[in-house]
Order: sequence, then structure tokens, then C-alpha cells
Amino acid sequence: NGVLGHLFLYEYDWLTSECAIIPLPKKLDDGNKLLIHTARAFPMNADSTLIVGTYTTFIDNYPSGLHSGVYTTILHHNMVDSVRLFNFTSLKSGTPASNKDNNLNLQLQVGRGTENGEQFTFVSEVFYPEYTYSYNSYYDDMRFNTPSTSTVFLGYRFVNAYLTTFDRNGRLLWDNYVLLDNTSIMHLAPVIHTDYLNDDILVYYPHNNRIINTLLNGYETLEKLSSFSIETSSPRDL
Repeated sequence: NGVLGHLFLYEYDWLTSECAIIPLPKKLDDGNKLLIHTARAFPMNADSTLIVGTYTTFIDNYPSGLHSGVYTTILHHNMVDSVRLFNFTSLKSGTPASNKDNNLNLQLQVGRGTENGEQFTFVSEVFYPEYTYSYNSYYDDMRFNTPSTSTVFLGYRFVNAYLTTFDRNGRLLWDNYVLLDNTSIMHLAPVIHTDYLNDDILVYYPHNNRIINTLLNGYETLEKLSSFSIETSSPRDL
């Protein structure tokens, strides 16, 4: 219907019980339309919060349900700074050379984010819905054999994840890319978990009865993807 959604931030002061409603930008400085899909907050101090999320631009008129990249902005005293945009095609990791000049426009699931005080990591997980088709036939009242087709939803297939890490001012420090091992779930939820170990970041996710994990430091992979079994007291727990 041509109506775009608008995302607002709600900031509540526990001391004064005052609530501020701050709209996130709907346009870029050059006038192009911007649709912000998600927002995650990383509090810096009592006055400032780093906001990171995903967006779509409408330069190419792609459907609004797709995500073009990651943005950052600073919320300071109930005011939002100009947004910084990081299109997925501009990242160093995980983008095929053939896509460098085009928007990828991906379906994404985003998590809560991880930080160590100086580095703030945002995870964007790429997925697509998966279906199969069932073909049957039946005889109608006139005894004609009539074919029928039904669509069966199989789940959400997760393909890979982008890790984008920013400093306290929302500037990109590094990005990385993790392939997901044939992971499918029935209900949309973040798959990947991340934890900082000093300046290294541990990336892991469950897959069947195993934990898949890797250790990163910026653009460098310290430990390649590996896995270990989940130990339980009973096979029924898996």
C-alpha cells in the first residue's frame, strides 16, 4: 500500500520517570528514503548509547522486507546523530566479487549483540524459508481424475552470518563472515551466540547434538570451525 513503517526509540529515566520518544531517521542526507528494520542498544554512559541495526535503502526499489546492510548512530541527550551506513557489499568478508556493485538485499535474523567495552559486535544471520510440494490426484463427482498440489513449509534454512564490529563512535573496526552448517529451524530465532574472551570473540551455535564453534580476532580466524558433542544424562534429552 506504499506506507512505510517508522521505528522509534523509547528512553525512560528511572529517576524522573520521564519517557522520551525518539524517531529514527527516515531519510538520508542526500534525500534518499531509508527504512530501518531493527535496532540494538549498547549503552556507553549515562548520556550516550550506540545504536546498531539493519536497514534498507530504496534506491533500487527492492521490497521493504529485505535488508541492505548495517547502520550505526549515537543516541545522546534524546537526540539521534546522523546514521552511518555499511552496505553488505562494502564489507571485506563474505561478499562475492560479482556483488560488489549491487545491493544484496537479504532476509536477516538479528541477535542481541556482544561487547567488551571497546568493541561492539552485531550479528546478522542470513536465512530463507524452505518449502516442498506434494502432488496428489483425486476423482471428482464426474469421475474425472483431478490433480492437486499442496505446499508444505519445511522451516527456515540459515546460510551464513555477518559479524560487524564497531567502536564507541559507531565506526566499523572489522567485519567477518561465518558459514552455517545446514542449519534449519521451524520458528525464527537467532542461531549464533557470541562471547568476548578479552579481544577475541568466540562464535558458536548448536547443530543437532553438537556445538559448532570458531574463534576470531578481527579479520583473523584464530581457530577454524570445529565441533564437539553435547553430553547429556539421557539420549532423550537431545
